[in-house]
Amino acid sequence: MGQFRDRMDEELRIRGYSASTRECDVRCVRTFVRHVMRPPDQLTLEHIRQYVLPQEGMRPGYAASPRTILTREACLRGRCWRTRRTADI
Repeated sequence: MGQFRDRMDEELRIRGYSASTRECDVRCVRTFVRHVMRPPDQLTLEHIRQYVLPQEGMRPGYAASPRTILTREACLRGRCWRTRRTADI
């Protein structure tokens, strides 16, 4: 994930995102890639959906807040997916 992470961080920096947002997004993608056990270039929107949806139904005390779920989804669907698409060009 090294090249992908570097490219993602560079694109976020160019777009003017803060350092904390970039760190959060990279952490989110790293966790996601570990969960689905596939390299970033093989991930699809269906993988994102399968990762985000079960987080809503986690047992009490361990469930992610709605804001956390939305943030992760925005990161993966928006910024991560955009980076992946530009890597293909």
